[in-house]
Amino acid sequence: MPWLQDLLRLALKATPSSPVPWDHDTFSATTGDKLVDPDDPGKDPRFRALVEAILFGRRFLKTYNLVLLAVLLVFTAWHWGETLLLRRQRKQQVGLTASRGSGESDEVWSSSSSTLEGADTPPVVSSKTKKTGRGSAEEEPLLGAPARTRSRGLWMPYYAVRAVLQYQPPPVPFFNKTLPTNGVSLLVLAWLGLIVFYNLYRMPLTFFYLFVFGDRCGIIFISNLPLLYLLAAKNQPLKFLTGFSYESLNVFHRRVGEVMCFEAFLHFSGMLAVWYGLLRHLGFTLAKFLFNRVVLLGLAAFIAYELIYFTSLGSFRQRWYEVFLALHIVLQVAGLVFLWFHHHTSRPYVGISLAIFLVDRLVYRLWLKSSTHEATLTVLEDEDTVLVSANWDVDSRSPALGLFSHNMKHGWAPNEHIFISVPAMSRKHALQSHPFTIFSAAPNTHHIVQDDQGKHAWFTLLIRAQAESGFQTSC
Repeated sequence: MPWLQDLLRLALKATPSSPVPWDHDTFSATTGDKLVDPDDPGKDPRFRALVEAILFGRRFLKTYNLVLLAVLLVFTAWHWGETLLLRRQRKQQVGLTASRGSGESDEVWSSSSSTLEGADTPPVVSSKTKKTGRGSAEEEPLLGAPARTRSRGLWMPYYAVRAVLQYQPPPVPFFNKTLPTNGVSLLVLAWLGLIVFYNLYRMPLTFFYLFVFGDRCGIIFISNLPLLYLLAAKNQPLKFLTGFSYESLNVFHRRVGEVMCFEAFLHFSGMLAVWYGLLRHLGFTLAKFLFNRVVLLGLAAFIAYELIYFTSLGSFRQRWYEVFLALHIVLQVAGLVFLWFHHHTSRPYVGISLAIFLVDRLVYRLWLKSSTHEATLTVLEDEDTVLVSANWDVDSRSPALGLFSHNMKHGWAPNEHIFISVPAMSRKHALQSHPFTIFSAAPNTHHIVQDDQGKHAWFTLLIRAQAESGFQTSC
């Protein structure tokens, strides 16, 4: 079947903008020579159908990242709209409190009785309370009479939906696996539905189109590559844009990695099925197929990313953290290199992913976000837990590069985590960085100590070993 061999050569070289080979009927699909054989493969209708399907899939997948960008813009607008609304309401509450304080009324009341919408009505004192003189704490609501119930009633459906989305279900009974919030779960399911749509849209489910399906799965894999590395970055802009915590974004990172590994498996399985069902009958042995340069590089990339997934499982990561960390970096670099040489259509995605990885690891984590502080280590009574304590002068000046260069010298936000390196232990530990959730309260007006020397932030970590040896620890 010469037309099938022509198809395979075209699929390895074609790009989404490649012209259809029969646009000029007088030229060959592969050599460019003039046709003299009426049985030319480029004129075979089966060849035309498969090439059209391959090129359509590569053009169609260009819209995938545009859809993700549109979703990101929606969540960014939603997050910052809510943020600005809350800031405006707080300013209104402060203004109402100030105006009440400057009034001539003898009644003293607290602004804590205000609702989120900024109620400005003081607590109502009943006639019974006035007569008996008994405190309203026994017979009246602590926050006083609710105000603006009509305006709150209009927003009740919104608050109810938001409460449902923020609810975190209990762990799965049999597997004891912790589930994310309902909102995160629904967003993951919506993304999975989008992936299925891009897999199956205008894709006939027949063996004849198996090569096309395998090619489509490979394009979906590389299209998600920048998203995978962006969600893995510790200094990612998505947290700032959407308000999602690092833990929530890490859930998306894991799901994207799992789906990508599955897409890579489908891609390789489709190519292997094409060999078994078609190429094997043309004299292609399995060894000849696997040791083809393009197939071999793709197989190496597939193995690299599958190993990344299996070494990222919690059971492996908690037992051999140093091995996980080293393999994660080495296999990522190897996988990107193999993908770069596997197929030229993957190179733009590989370049973007590599840029995200280098900027996060080198520019942010080792330069802009890094700071050195002396700390005191105290071994607690159980001899397995270490208390790390430190304090330093809080730098109140704005960073030179604004938000993106903010580091521990400027304090930290609630629920943030850091990466710690201990160069004094040994040379190899100077290159290791381990994540910890900060135990102490974030420095603000209540937790910054003011003395003669200036402002100091108090920093505390609780560290417990997770392995018998090495710097395998967690908070």
